[in-house]
Amino acid sequence: MLALQSFKIIQVTIFSALFLVFTNGNLAAQERQFSETAGRSLTPQQQKGAPIYFDGRILFFVAADQERSAEARAEAATAGIFDFAQDSAIPTSGLRVLERADSADIMAGARLILRIRESDAQIAGSDRAQLAKKYAANIRSAVESYRNARSPERLWKAFGLALLASVIFVGAIVLVLRSWRKIKTMVERRLAKRIPSVKVQTFQILSARQIWNALSLLGELIGILAFLISCYLYLQFTLRLFPWTQALAERLLTYILEPLIVIGNAIGAEIPNLILIFLVLVITRYALKLTRSFFRTIGRGAITVAGFEPYWAMPTYRILRIIIIAFAVVMIYPYVPGSESAAFQGMTIFLGVVLSLGSTSVISNIIAGHTMTYRRAFRVGDRVRIGETVGDVVEMRLLVTHLRTPRNEMVAVPNSLIMNNQVVNYTALAKEEGIALHRKIAVGYEVPWRKVEEFLLEAAGNTEGLIDNPAPFVLQLGFGEFAVEYEINAFCRDATKVPELYTALDRNILDVFNREAVQIMTPAYVADPPEPKLAPFRPKALQQAE
Repeated sequence: MLALQSFKIIQVTIFSALFLVFTNGNLAAQERQFSETAGRSLTPQQQKGAPIYFDGRILFFVAADQERSAEARAEAATAGIFDFAQDSAIPTSGLRVLERADSADIMAGARLILRIRESDAQIAGSDRAQLAKKYAANIRSAVESYRNARSPERLWKAFGLALLASVIFVGAIVLVLRSWRKIKTMVERRLAKRIPSVKVQTFQILSARQIWNALSLLGELIGILAFLISCYLYLQFTLRLFPWTQALAERLLTYILEPLIVIGNAIGAEIPNLILIFLVLVITRYALKLTRSFFRTIGRGAITVAGFEPYWAMPTYRILRIIIIAFAVVMIYPYVPGSESAAFQGMTIFLGVVLSLGSTSVISNIIAGHTMTYRRAFRVGDRVRIGETVGDVVEMRLLVTHLRTPRNEMVAVPNSLIMNNQVVNYTALAKEEGIALHRKIAVGYEVPWRKVEEFLLEAAGNTEGLIDNPAPFVLQLGFGEFAVEYEINAFCRDATKVPELYTALDRNILDVFNREAVQIMTPAYVADPPEPKLAPFRPKALQQAE
């Protein structure tokens, strides 16, 4: 597939070149493409006249006369030579010089090609008659070459050679592409394991894999360079076979090298700025490494800074990293090639406007993320409630905070939303002072409050996972229309087990009150039922046996 595409590209290149040559107007317009190159080697006398181009080369120069300018005479003479070359009915031997009183005319049969005047002899530094014979010989030689190059035998031979070169070129590309992968695999199997790593004692500078990857990249670059050279040689050979494309073949290398020379000169002029940019980048890189190592040491607790929490280390490093990189960008911006151009500055302004308009929420989330870190609202691993979501903090990123809920759901909460909501941290003081579990119930006035408190404390004591210090306690919240409201408060150390402990506490409350035949009048009560609403009570031993 790649070979076919390459062949198509080559075909398009050749036919495009032929099309440009054939549709470039008359021959004079074609040949003036080389005027600058040819004009560099002209003598001062020749530069006073206009050159006559034919078939890719300069035949001679003509000067202005009393009737026409040098350019007009050159254009007319070129057209006459071109018409003579295409008229095969007039042999080249029919070209002759006709002497007149004030000129020497070069004639092709009855057609006037050029009239040589004294002004032409002056810029050539020669006698007019001798100059006319010399110019006639040049025209005869150029026309013979022109006709021979365009003869059917010569064109068929050129076509055959071009076809043969194309077949060989495409076949070689297909063969190389098909065998390249096998050759690469074979070479890697034999040589990759023999390449040693570069080490200084136990410190590894370059691994064997990195060296092999560099060698593989070098091989691919050499292959690409060989492919480009092959394309150039193929085009050079093929284009020289046809007279219409010989001029293009002569300029082909120039077309390739001139852009490279321009690029090289531009790079050479920017070398001091590039060196400065390189130094700034190197310094910035090592500054980031040093800063990261310092804050990692603080994060591990190897270095203690008063009033600075260890978990602040990496967020602080990320803030400093942005500041350092921004400072480096400001430093190197004036030295970036093309930064002074209006296009570069306009593109920079456009990107700045786009980022400022499209990143408002992103920036707010980033600022909120760093603010939360220094607020000590929570850490990774804490059980928190943010809005209606309860879960364990799994990861704190610049834009969002990830929570894992008790149902094993991963919830991404935007940091800006956290900043605007109340955050409840169940883990912050749970391990030190304990987290309080509370449950409200209502019991009728006929039950003594001491009994109710006793029953609630017993239920809390029967709940595994609740601690004795701080001890559970009961609060009387108020008097309702039909019942007294009580609240049991008990403490635990593990915030992640709160839902399970609530379930266990509720079960024990129900068991104790059912055992004592005390009706819980929660959540609503209208009138006394005929019989108390109690569940059958079974002792714990019987439950365990079942």
